[in-house]
Amino acid sequence: MNMKMRRFTALALVIVSILSLSAVANAGARASEIIKSVSAGLSTNKKATFTIGAKLNCASIGLTKYTLCKSNGTEVTSKTVNSYSTGYNYSTSIDLSSYITAGNSYYVSGEFYADGETGTATSGSRSY
Repeated sequence: MNMKMRRFTALALVIVSILSLSAVANAGARASEIIKSVSAGLSTNKKATFTIGAKLNCASIGLTKYTLCKSNGTEVTSKTVNSYSTGYNYSTSIDLSSYITAGNSYYVSGEFYADGETGTATSGSRSY
């Protein structure tokens, strides 16, 4: 391989590397253009709280689905709720007392939506 060909190959590798890094950086930026934060929690009174915050005023923002699991990963219940509002924030509380029994530990996860973007959040485990 002559010197000119080596330089061309090296330059091509540098350009491909830069474009790859740029694509990864842009994909990360697109992943959170709308959603600012999401959270899920379980309270001592057996209620789950789900909250989503947006960077922009949304025509549709809310919770699409939640799942309650025992701490060992066993699914207890899962519901598609499709509960939406408008604005920058959405929060809801769901009574799970009919599914939670004493002597067990649980966590909840929520799937959120904001103007075409989705996000998920999982609470920590809580013992009852």
